[in-house]
Amino acid sequence: MTKTKLVEDLKEYFASKGKFLTYAEYVEAEDAPYRPQIVKRMVGSWARLRSMVGMVEPEVVSSTQALEDTQVQQTKEEAPVEDIKSEKPVEAPTKSVEKKK
Repeated sequence: MTKTKLVEDLKEYFASKGKFLTYAEYVEAEDAPYRPQIVKRMVGSWARLRSMVGMVEPEVVSSTQALEDTQVQQTKEEAPVEDIKSEKPVEAPTKSVEKKK
């Protein structure tokens, strides 16, 4: 099995699922074409696999990226904004310097 064959098979698998699966989702999948450890050993990392599949099939990765971007944006909007001006400024400690004679 070559890396190119692995990427092609995974590209087709992700296309059939309709999105690029995260590593956790891929581990949970019972119909995965390869064991997760084999994929990571051949490719190096899940992020590298994502970029390799994206070069071959950009639609699969871009739809997942758009979904993740939306989730990140929603998380940022929900995060409370702290009022920085209400805090008292912290003074830097002063240190006396002795002159050498």
